[in-house]
Amino acid sequence: MSPTTPDGRPSRGRALLDIVVTIIRRANAGVCVHVPASSSSCTYTVPFFVFSFIPWVVMAARVVKGVCRLRVSAGQAKPSPAIGQALGPLGVNMMEFCKQFNEQTKTYKLDRGTILPVHLTAFEDRTFAFEVKTPPTSWYLKQAAGIQAGSSEPGKTSVGTISARAVYEIAQMKRRDATLANIPLESMCKTVIGTAKTMGLEVVD
Repeated sequence: MSPTTPDGRPSRGRALLDIVVTIIRRANAGVCVHVPASSSSCTYTVPFFVFSFIPWVVMAARVVKGVCRLRVSAGQAKPSPAIGQALGPLGVNMMEFCKQFNEQTKTYKLDRGTILPVHLTAFEDRTFAFEVKTPPTSWYLKQAAGIQAGSSEPGKTSVGTISARAVYEIAQMKRRDATLANIPLESMCKTVIGTAKTMGLEVVD
């Protein structure tokens, strides 16, 4: 019998375990994990990728206070009005966020001023978690074309060109985002080309 709360509901810990086990049971191959129950033991087969979901399952059990989206320069986050206005209402320690963000993004070339989208989730216990996404497609295109800004009249005025190879490489980099990982590479390339056109860039072989 699963552990329960005084009112008869499954305990939070057991509920989390049941969620993980549900994911596990849908898998066909992986490694074996021994899960002790209250009165007996059982073994489940776990695919390696499942382990990447466990932190998010645990995070979901905490009470979310709010979420926000930021754009921050890689490795150069520092207390500022923009960050303070976003994090202050959520009770997030701005200095701690900047420290963690800079540590996580220190491998980027700082001289390029890479702007990274950040999706932050704040919890009622004043902790937080954030996901750093890849730079915007427009940023990659500017780097590839060697331009500072797109055309003010896309479709009429061209500001440069990019190679088909560059489109392919940008599409591959964008698919590193978890939300884009399942999009076919061909579809992602079409999206990159569409963005290039709106910026006044021509794609050449």
